Amino acid sequence: MRMGIGIGEKSYDAQKITEANGEAFINSGETFEELKKLKRNLAIKSPWVQLDDELNLMFRLSSIVMDKWSSTTAQIVAASITNIKLSQKELGDIMGRTQSTISEAQKRAHYDEILDLVYFYEKRISEKIS
Repeated sequence: MRMGIGIGEKSYDAQKITEANGEAFINSGETFEELKKLKRNLAIKSPWVQLDDELNLMFRLSSIVMDKWSSTTAQIVAASITNIKLSQKELGDIMGRTQSTISEAQKRAHYDEILDLVYFYEKRISEKIS
């Protein structure tokens, strides 16, 4: 999977996202096109070069961990983030897994550190936007 994230203004809003336009879409497209030649799977481009440098470095470092996830671990991490207020037991009940399976998968995935990274991204981007 490859994903180019673009941050910026949206100058044209359309019913279909493929028809929308603006800096965010241009940044996303340009970043996506660069991923293959950079041999990366995830990158961000915003109006703030220093922020891009920081976040892209963190993406590369976190990819060292995330690229080793099994599909099951990735599903558990995605469900954990989506249902962040649920306990491991509650999440396990929803997913048809035991609490210990959820706990072990989160530990293998370095879930707490990934969450810290997500919060850091949110904080840094919010600082720039406000």
